[in-house]
Amino acid sequence: RRSANSVRYFSMSSGALSVWRFEYFFELARLLKIEGDLLDVGCGEGRFLAYALREGWNGTLTGLDFSPRMTRRSEDGLRIETGHLDQFAQNSGAAKTRFDVVVLFDVLEHLAEPAKAVAQIVSLLKEKAYLCVTVPNAERIRFFGWEAFDYPPHHFARWNAGALRRVVEQAGFEVLAMKTPWCGSMDFSDQLFYPLLAWAMPWIKRLLFGSAAGSGKTLT
Repeated sequence: RRSANSVRYFSMSSGALSVWRFEYFFELARLLKIEGDLLDVGCGEGRFLAYALREGWNGTLTGLDFSPRMTRRSEDGLRIETGHLDQFAQNSGAAKTRFDVVVLFDVLEHLAEPAKAVAQIVSLLKEKAYLCVTVPNAERIRFFGWEAFDYPPHHFARWNAGALRRVVEQAGFEVLAMKTPWCGSMDFSDQLFYPLLAWAMPWIKRLLFGSAAGSGKTLT
């Protein structure tokens, strides 16, 4: 059964939320006539699900996130579940709930055991189902070295196209599409903005706090 599953995978050059990846998913969905019951793992506040609803997605829309603070209420035809993937997979297995499509937008890099998570997702899929994954591209252009978010406790693993291909193929998937941007406009601006902000912050704090600038006060 696993060999009948298919993967839509494309690697993002940064972890920032972007409509770009949503649009690319729907470009593939229209081209390959992908539809049906969809699960968004790590849905956050439901941005992709709301986008899919506006696009007129043909099938049910379900979101899963471990943080109650991130999930929105189940409304507008969306079903939002709070909990961890392993428990959700167990409950879905007991209820014989299966999905035609599972998407993970910048999720795997946050997991300590990503291969285990992919295996759990396999148990949630129908035959000939689809998996779409995005991760930050470790081979992206970086002007100032690794960003702070690319270290634990934020990211536990760094990915390139080959590493992600091996993980999903070991789970029994066939890779059908890949896209690997190296440095988009958002990445370029972020790489300039955040180092400049870090350089300027001590001067800004001195201006605002004077002699108390080194006391631990923040701009929050």
